[in-house]
Amino acid sequence: MGQEKIGKYTLMRHLATGGMAEIWLAEQRGPGGFNKELVIKRILPHLSEEGDMTQMFFDEARIVAHLTHPNIGQVFELGEDDGVYFIAMEFIDGLDLSELRAEVEERDMTLPVSYAARIICDVLQALDHAHNFVDREGKHVGLIHRDISPHNVLVSKDGVAKLVDFGVAKAAMNTHKTETGAVKGKFAYMAPEQIENDDLDHRVDIFAVGAVFFELLIGEKPFGEDLKAVSRIISEDAPDPRDHRPDVPDRVAEIILTALSRDREDRYDTAADMEREIKAYLKKIDGVVGTRELAVMVHQLRGLKMQKPTEQLFGFEKQGVERQGPRLTTTESENVESAQQESASGEDRGAQDSQAVATATAAESTPTAEDGTSAPSSRVEAANEVSTTADTSQEIPSVMNATPEVDEAMPPGLQGEPPAVSIEAKIGFVIAMFTLVSIFAVGTHLILSSVDEADAAAMDTNLWRHGEDALVVFIDADEPAELYFEGEQVGRTPFHTTLRPGDYKLELKSEDGTSKEVEIAVDDAKVIQNYRFEF
Repeated sequence: MGQEKIGKYTLMRHLATGGMAEIWLAEQRGPGGFNKELVIKRILPHLSEEGDMTQMFFDEARIVAHLTHPNIGQVFELGEDDGVYFIAMEFIDGLDLSELRAEVEERDMTLPVSYAARIICDVLQALDHAHNFVDREGKHVGLIHRDISPHNVLVSKDGVAKLVDFGVAKAAMNTHKTETGAVKGKFAYMAPEQIENDDLDHRVDIFAVGAVFFELLIGEKPFGEDLKAVSRIISEDAPDPRDHRPDVPDRVAEIILTALSRDREDRYDTAADMEREIKAYLKKIDGVVGTRELAVMVHQLRGLKMQKPTEQLFGFEKQGVERQGPRLTTTESENVESAQQESASGEDRGAQDSQAVATATAAESTPTAEDGTSAPSSRVEAANEVSTTADTSQEIPSVMNATPEVDEAMPPGLQGEPPAVSIEAKIGFVIAMFTLVSIFAVGTHLILSSVDEADAAAMDTNLWRHGEDALVVFIDADEPAELYFEGEQVGRTPFHTTLRPGDYKLELKSEDGTSKEVEIAVDDAKVIQNYRFEF
């Protein structure tokens, strides 16, 4: 039996069914072997004849088609096939926040505050764009999402969080108007005015983001489950996240509680205001998380390998310490050629973050299969299903498999164009160096950069980091402290990095000069590992 087609798209796999539509992984095929993965959201056949449902479907496509932002899932097309309407959307190859939380909890882990904060910042950027969107005539649309929840935020394997599912969004461009008394969204994330069906503005979305932030850190909804949450949202103040998780910093707790204020006048005025508060806190503690850190987490939670090599991340190179062997994806002759080119150029290649995003839409509610049973983790299964054919050119790079760079601090005689040497001698030299690197790798897992005191004062917290097969590690202390390995500073607490499994001896130095030696044992049974020490 041939594969079903809808319009110009071939349906590959059913992902989920919601209250209004079903979700399919699909392909758009073309000449010359062209194919593009995407998601088809198809309105349920029995709803196609209902004018209100169809109009809501049209409104969603029309709204999102106008929103062009890296943190919003893109719509390609609104189409019709044999009387059935569908939306073609980007495929997000990753995890939604409900799936991410489930994977973290299954491994008995705690999501670091800085990781959760980075995800929330991405969501707030998406909302800021949506809330301030103006149409072609320059009119403010007044867009409100109204359905922000963990199911509708996805983190791709490229480390970018995206907001999806504007199915119940409210905007001036909507042709379908919500009937009086109708409440749209999920109760556990609704602001009081949304539950009471008052006039709404963009601050209902800020309340929902606060609820999602709380749940990411704590693992529980702030006001409880669904209908049970309704009375508490209306009558009670939000619980303090520190009561559930003592390591939540005071500033982060204050941000969450401000977003969850019952009175909207006490919340942040805009999504951008809340984002600035979070970023200011992260910058203050040197806890800024990038796409690479989120990508490593998603890859490891899904059991994916980090396949593509990377350029060197840092400009400093420790004398006498080489990287751990040649790039795994090149032949020996290619490594010789690469080494010659590096020796000749001496250029600093720098870091190249992979930020290509392939995205999929979220279902309107908890997915269910066509037979009424709970559907499997749709996006994870879809990604695994297509992983053998997917283009790996956008895979997250591996830090430690990079081509060695020339150290500008080395004596001049060891840099620049070398004197004429036979190719046999060059090959012998490269093999000898690789042998020495292998011997060194047995003795230690850590590759550090050499910096002077001025450089150490502004040290990047990501300086001590491993690439392929590394685990996410988060180190904190009960007071701010500098972190040292083998006498060299690698960062300040709270500190996040990625390390290979093994035992590491570190030194913590507090601001008052108190020093404490500690040990961490990185266990490959967990993806995210938290270590907290007291002076």
